[in-house]
Amino acid sequence: MKDSSGGLWSFRCICRDGIYAKPVFSKGWLEFVNAKNLKIDDEVVVYKEKDVEAAVPYRIEVRRKIMRLMGQDIWIELLAHSQNLPVNAR
Repeated sequence: MKDSSGGLWSFRCICRDGIYAKPVFSKGWLEFVNAKNLKIDDEVVVYKEKDVEAAVPYRIEVRRKIMRLMGQDIWIELLAHSQNLPVNAR
């Protein structure tokens, strides 16, 4: 997956069986969480690129709510800390 900074990330995605059947990211996920300094209530969005010819078919964005103004949530997009960028983005 490609993030907004142009960094490439690889995750293993598995689907659980049973009552809590849902996709789960495993390998590579904690590195991403630490690089983006994710906190509880941050929003992570994964998009599939419309261009099927794209070299990287998925995009990932992280947003954090910073305030509520006139009844609307105000979000900012989080970028990686420079010392924690994926290897290919340094």
